[in-house]
Amino acid sequence: MKISPTLWGKNLIYLASPYSHGDPAVMQQRFDTVSCVVGILIETGFLIFSPILHSHPIAQLNLVGRGFKEWRRFDLTMLDKCDGFCVFKSDGWETSKGMQEEFQYARARTMPLFEYTDSREIIQMTEATTVSFTEMGEG
Repeated sequence: MKISPTLWGKNLIYLASPYSHGDPAVMQQRFDTVSCVVGILIETGFLIFSPILHSHPIAQLNLVGRGFKEWRRFDLTMLDKCDGFCVFKSDGWETSKGMQEEFQYARARTMPLFEYTDSREIIQMTEATTVSFTEMGEG
């Protein structure tokens, strides 16, 4: 089911996306891509928090590390402030340990779970995505 900004426009949604990678160029591309997605969602009327948009510029200055380990406390604290959790299934999401932990954290708090689609919409998380995260956590 598609989520409407009319109903969710005053609620903050945490947008989880993959970031860490051995190649800094891939990390930059992931930052650029999620920047575009967040821009689209904000223009549509959603309130979005993306940990990547917050942490990448700081990490670029070498003030804090780039991995989830360094940002875990901050990211989970921000997730606590959000009203919903949304997965951006871009390249690498299936193996992202940070996204896995964020998903488990949101699910344990019974947050509404969503995913961003190729058609530029937010929908309720599908069973297939939930199963993927559950299987990833068991591996």
